[in-house]
Amino acid sequence: MRIDVRYVLIGRNPLAVIASLAKRDEFTVGFSSLLWLRHALEAEHATRGQPRIFLSYEGMFDQWREGIDGITSTLKIDWPLPKAEWSAALSNHFADKHQHHAASRGQLE
Repeated sequence: MRIDVRYVLIGRNPLAVIASLAKRDEFTVGFSSLLWLRHALEAEHATRGQPRIFLSYEGMFDQWREGIDGITSTLKIDWPLPKAEWSAALSNHFADKHQHHAASRGQLE
């Protein structure tokens, strides 16, 4: 069996991650920041030289269709089902009600 592995790396605003970890796990800002950075760097390093695409978590909530189109074209994905059969489920998944911690790009500066 031959399996072609492709990677979708989702980047999220670190301030949103920090807020989420503070609420869920009571982690400090410093620890959460380093944990986010470690995971981001390890994911980049582990997939370097492999077929991959980088997407924004926040961008998927704003424009998930463009994200899926990017995955499809960049990674040359031939989906097993027509998009019409699963687009409603993704639209629900990427509804704003599921994004509990949000931070703007401006807050990082």
